[in-house]
Amino acid sequence: MYNDLLLRFGLSFLVGAIVGLEREYQHDEKGSRMKRETSMGIRTYSLISFLGGVCGWLTVTGNLLGLVAALLTGAMLVSYYIMSSLHTRDHGPTSEIGAIAVFFMGALLFFPQFPIALVFATTFVITFLLSRKEEIKSKIRTLHSFETNAFVLYGIIALVILPFLPNTWIHLGDLKLVNELAAAYNAPLNRFASIELVNPYRLWLVVTLITGIDLLGYGLQKLLGGKKGWLLAAISGGFISSTAATLALAQRSKKMTDVTALVTAAVLSNTTSFVQMMLLILPLNAAFFTHSSLFFASLLGTGIIVSALLHFRSGNATNETKAATSIFSLQSALKFAVIFSLIRTGSQLARQLFGESGVIITSAVGAIAGMDAVTITLADMAGKSLSFTNALAALAVANTVNLSMKIFYAKTSGSPAFFRLFAIAIATIIIASVLTLLWIK
Repeated sequence: MYNDLLLRFGLSFLVGAIVGLEREYQHDEKGSRMKRETSMGIRTYSLISFLGGVCGWLTVTGNLLGLVAALLTGAMLVSYYIMSSLHTRDHGPTSEIGAIAVFFMGALLFFPQFPIALVFATTFVITFLLSRKEEIKSKIRTLHSFETNAFVLYGIIALVILPFLPNTWIHLGDLKLVNELAAAYNAPLNRFASIELVNPYRLWLVVTLITGIDLLGYGLQKLLGGKKGWLLAAISGGFISSTAATLALAQRSKKMTDVTALVTAAVLSNTTSFVQMMLLILPLNAAFFTHSSLFFASLLGTGIIVSALLHFRSGNATNETKAATSIFSLQSALKFAVIFSLIRTGSQLARQLFGESGVIITSAVGAIAGMDAVTITLADMAGKSLSFTNALAALAVANTVNLSMKIFYAKTSGSPAFFRLFAIAIATIIIASVLTLLWIK
């Protein structure tokens, strides 16, 4: 017990020392002599975080002195801020807020609900934010009103609307009018009653993904530069939804004079989705994973080569952006979500008509809406009710249909230049996969 207590008190010193070292370095590097004398450094921050640890320990043991000491420390820091700002004419409260933060970090070390690793992770985040004070200020100064409005709007989309939508499917059989019509014309509805029409949560999730990838790409573009920003956004978007990533990049192409970097990102996003397909198959059917390894190797290899060629092609491009007035289009995202939902419903209807016997047809139709369900279904059937060869053929056909749909989305949502270059790139991947499949057979 005493060893644990000593460890936590020692760590409370260390928390303050981490932040204090950064603060002292900042002031010593660019502060005047007067500012150095009134600045808080490693010793002050270490003592404040240690005091926070003492208050945390007293509070946990039920001693009211912990609360009293915390209030006195807060009053002391407020007084210090007032005196320091009057003396130096610097009214920025960053150092004082940092001191309050390390006080709480020191206190939280004694609360079992907060893991030590979490406290130190938060401390390093605080230190990073403090060390990038000037960079953050300069970035904020360059923000336009439409950029801040976009962040606020996305917050409403993702955090205010999405969590409160019902995550329940409305089936065709749930509609009273459809049941009445079926009864009036003696039409059997049982076969189609289970068709999923719409799920408010899933529908809005598509909107959230499209606008989120657009927002992430725009932010990374401003932070890291055009090509690097969109490439990182595409890789992360490929694991979530390569279709949403492709659509977001296609929409962005209408605001770009050179679309090569965006096409590179779109191809890379789809290449990333092939990795996701492999990760879905492996735990479900290792034998099918082995059988399809050459097929996936061709997809990944061709995708990487095409992405690399496009990346080097855009190396000398200026990649100028047309004057932007918005980051994402909510109207376009909503329109795509509705179309996507209709296509998904249509694919279910086709599966009901063709039945499970036409695996290739049903897989192709299902791939219009996405590859996840098709991949899982074929992985489950391969080697059981379906041979490995036929399962791989069905997967190849489904993947070709899915990639072809993305070319269609690029045509309808992107600029002509984006569509042409993206279509050539994806067609190259499709041809390579088909040739590999024929060679395997």
